[in-house]
Amino acid sequence: LVSVCEESWLELWPDCRPLMLAHRRELKRDDPRAPLSPDHERICQIEETGGLLLFGARCRHVSWPSSDRGDLIGYIAWYIAPSLETVGLLVGQMSLWYVKPDFRSAGVGIRLWQLSVEELRQKRVHLLHCNYPPELAPFFSRKGKAIGTEIEIWLKEGL
Repeated sequence: LVSVCEESWLELWPDCRPLMLAHRRELKRDDPRAPLSPDHERICQIEETGGLLLFGARCRHVSWPSSDRGDLIGYIAWYIAPSLETVGLLVGQMSLWYVKPDFRSAGVGIRLWQLSVEELRQKRVHLLHCNYPPELAPFFSRKGKAIGTEIEIWLKEGL
């Protein structure tokens, strides 16, 4: 049983660390000059002011108690901020998007994307900026204007 829902940083982090390490290794970003050492205090401040949106995907066996949230199998994170170039334009910048390899063909990544983008719409975000690895080009090429491995996706036209 897989569920996808919004989570806070403090809920997500304890289960997220091993996935983030795997994600960094997969992208070959495991550089000792920039170790995985999040600034939890600052992240919580950003989240409290509405500048961070996190969704987690969890897998729970049907025989587990309903109080068990399940094992984290994926996440997506967005920073939300006003545009520095246009008054009134709210921008979402995708930070991290990862799903464990065993769950990638099960639609978990798409559910994380869809539910988080719907929440960004609810938060009145106009424009998304996403950087993505080349293997996700087919997915993103249908979403908006791509430049290399970066894309802009308009959620709401006009201010």
